[in-house]
Amino acid sequence: MIADLAEAVHPVRSISSRFAAPMRRWFSKNIEEVSASGFRMKIRAERSGRWQRTGTDLIRSCAEHDRRVLLVIDELPIFLMRMLRDDRDNNGAQSVDEFLSWVRSVFQGIDGDSPILVVSGSIGLAPLVKRLGLPDRINYLHPFRLGPWDSQTSVECFRVLASSYTLRLDQGVRDAVYEALGIGILHHVQSYFAHLRDFAGIRNLDRVTVENVAEVYRTELLGAVGQNDLTHDETRLSDALDEDTYELALEILNEAAIRDVFTPDARQCLERLYSSKVEEASSRIGEALDVLTHAGYLEAGDGGHRFPFQLLKNW
Repeated sequence: MIADLAEAVHPVRSISSRFAAPMRRWFSKNIEEVSASGFRMKIRAERSGRWQRTGTDLIRSCAEHDRRVLLVIDELPIFLMRMLRDDRDNNGAQSVDEFLSWVRSVFQGIDGDSPILVVSGSIGLAPLVKRLGLPDRINYLHPFRLGPWDSQTSVECFRVLASSYTLRLDQGVRDAVYEALGIGILHHVQSYFAHLRDFAGIRNLDRVTVENVAEVYRTELLGAVGQNDLTHDETRLSDALDEDTYELALEILNEAAIRDVFTPDARQCLERLYSSKVEEASSRIGEALDVLTHAGYLEAGDGGHRFPFQLLKNW
């Protein structure tokens, strides 16, 4: 990760030169002649055993830049989950603690308002650190949830897309798209539009109808063509949970999809069913629900948890 950050700042010569100044002996050429990828490879090869010192030097070099620097780390929760899984000494939790504690100490030790750290994830960081008993490691960060679009925004996006591609739409098509999805997730709004555009183009249709919306939903979004998008939603969940908790999460999703709601009674039944199979079944179910709710798979309401995302529910 630190090598990736080094590669990202490489084009900003005042930062990369300052950062590499104590390490000149590693480079056979001047820093200006080293490519970004070569810079990354050198940092990774030569400094892997001293990642904390290297990372601290890099972040402090960013802090000394004459303009404010934004450091963005995407999918941090998945990165941490891989640390948990890949630690050969079965000490992954300690590695996560060490990493998060280091990040916190570096940024809290810098005077001024630069660099600004932004970490993001499709699953959410809070449920993971809560499960590991490390919630205070991220208490200096300010959480901001990017929720789905509302109906008005989703419909307007679809209108702009159609206008850009001169695709004619019947009355009610844009609303039908949102109702079919059940939730305004940008990627899926765009994907739905692309499928409808191709559907109309292949058939030489002069306009898209509400009936076309339903047919594309059934044959393409839920068919073989749309599997990649939906499989991604399943894969990112498996990346965020351990094997047993992931299995419980799928049970919860199946129940919510088939019964339309995952009720407190269903939760008790699931606990009894898995109590002899999984350690701490009750707490794992709670963790799975936290992640599913935080990541937008389910939403809590009267009587239990429900799917807001109709496409994923139907799939």
